[in-house]
Amino acid sequence: MSPSRSTRSSSSISIITAKSGRLSPRRQDTGNDDIVIAVMGPEKTGKPEFMKHFSSLPATLEPTAVEVWLSTRFLLDGRWVKLVHVPGFDEPDPLGRDAETLRDLASFLVSEYHAGRRLSGIIYTYNISDTRFDPHALRHRTMFQKICGRKVFRNVVIASTGRDRVDVNTAARRDEQYERLHFKPLLDEGASMHDYNGKLESAQAIIRRLLHNQPKSLHIQSELAEQEKSLADTEAGQEVVREMCATMARREDQIILDRKEIDQVLLSAQDVDKIAVAMLETDIQRKQSDIVRLQDARSMMLEFRAPAIVEGTDQPYFGMPLSPANDLESRPPAPAPVDAPSSSSSRRSHLRGMFNLRLFRASGDCSASE
Repeated sequence: MSPSRSTRSSSSISIITAKSGRLSPRRQDTGNDDIVIAVMGPEKTGKPEFMKHFSSLPATLEPTAVEVWLSTRFLLDGRWVKLVHVPGFDEPDPLGRDAETLRDLASFLVSEYHAGRRLSGIIYTYNISDTRFDPHALRHRTMFQKICGRKVFRNVVIASTGRDRVDVNTAARRDEQYERLHFKPLLDEGASMHDYNGKLESAQAIIRRLLHNQPKSLHIQSELAEQEKSLADTEAGQEVVREMCATMARREDQIILDRKEIDQVLLSAQDVDKIAVAMLETDIQRKQSDIVRLQDARSMMLEFRAPAIVEGTDQPYFGMPLSPANDLESRPPAPAPVDAPSSSSSRRSHLRGMFNLRLFRASGDCSASE
């Protein structure tokens, strides 16, 4: 597949303006005649680099940007175009990030829907030079399909990146593998594949494939705006909630094991290893914080509905911080060693009183019980 070539227009570069370090796509309206194209795909597959051909990255964004943001318009073949950067759904950290990404994307899509605008196309990037099996990339493709829906696949261009890092024969072999194993459902519904070699002309050729498409509503737009589902009840939202519930269940099981280990330490010797107990206590608190953070993210998704966006009451969602991320800075300080009661039964009772734990049963609908 050889992309067409064209000369560079002086109007093809435009600057993104940033406000306070975080761009709200809903605050940057698209014109009714603009061609709006989303750029999606796993992280480290060249999305920001692709967009830099047409507009400058905000100074606050890294090459692997983790925010939904909208470029300013640029001119291509007489049409004004805007690109929407969508972060990947393939990075597990920080906890709750996928919920935030889906919320930001949903806010933009709902506001565009009610303004009478639809996406003209989607560019999905993947790195052909990556030889590792990545289960997160598989999940990203699942999320992509649930967000878009089959009716939109004919407006999708699947763009391979990293071709300069593999030889021609290897690239051809991997092209065949991706077409047969990974992207067949999209290709069967009308999606196309295109090589992106990192140059402006190649990027322009990909966008040209989408300029004259009939704009279509994404599946998640119909779910939110027409069926008035909560974000958690959309197909993409259910996938995110399922992952969060599974993580909460694992954390709860780990807390139970940690508590049993503390019981054993307290029962095993008269001279309690207070440092070991304190370390286990800190680990329990960290896992508890993870559960609370994920519960916050799930609650946000349950409360997110399209009418709130249309009525302009979405401010709590844009940039709304969840509970502290699971990192060293946000972990609770290690509790000071405590003097344990002498008897075994009182030790266990004392231990239970030390931890006011919020344990969530992550089964079924992931409903919480405290």
